Amino acid sequence: MGLRAERVQAARRSALSAALLVLLGLGCAEVEYTDIESAVLASANVERRLEKINGRYILGATDQVQLIIRGDPRLSGGHQIRPDGFITLELLGDIYIEGMTPMQVADVLTKALEAYVHNVDVTVRVTGFNSKRYYMFGETGGVGGHAFDGDVTVLSAFGRARGVSTRAAWDRIRVIRATINTRQVWKVNLGDIVKYGDWSTNIQLKANDVIYVPPTYLARLGYLIDNLLFPFRTVFGALGTFNTLTGP
Repeated sequence: MGLRAERVQAARRSALSAALLVLLGLGCAEVEYTDIESAVLASANVERRLEKINGRYILGATDQVQLIIRGDPRLSGGHQIRPDGFITLELLGDIYIEGMTPMQVADVLTKALEAYVHNVDVTVRVTGFNSKRYYMFGETGGVGGHAFDGDVTVLSAFGRARGVSTRAAWDRIRVIRATINTRQVWKVNLGDIVKYGDWSTNIQLKANDVIYVPPTYLARLGYLIDNLLFPFRTVFGALGTFNTLTGP
């Protein structure tokens, strides 16, 4: 028990040191977190995660919003945020909402419409999460970019992507988060999350995060052999096509 406590304390000190380096912006550091360090960092970021889970989504260009305006339903409707960050609303004209949360937009519109609408109340709902994405590559059916709605974990990302392929190394998945000064890498064991309920590596994703699912060592060997045989297979395929066309 004492050894476990010492390891946790060491992990906390390591995590705090890494966080301090990021804050100080010392070069382009690369940090790879262990399972325990990931759990410590996740606990330290509870408030940030809860804000996103509770809908504190930051609006961006191309996002779609639905405005529900009680007091004058004629003003209600859907809008897509233009590339310049504005939407156009009757009575008010162009309103800049990029960088705001839906609740902030509701407050801004409510105050602006009070001069025109009696007992106005505004609700803003995000109907299209288009401005932010996360990415999945490797042995998964969800290769490519996916809409980021502010509440995506590793597990939910794989749920949306319909899991991984039979060639995936479940215990060697990586979450990569790149910023201007750092590149953070989390080790994720999807098998532990799914089979044993170990959520210590169920990372809460941020926009532009990359999930990479490597192949197993056996699958990697198979890919290597396939690449080595590729030139010969191309030649044999061409010869087969030639024989088919020319006949005996």
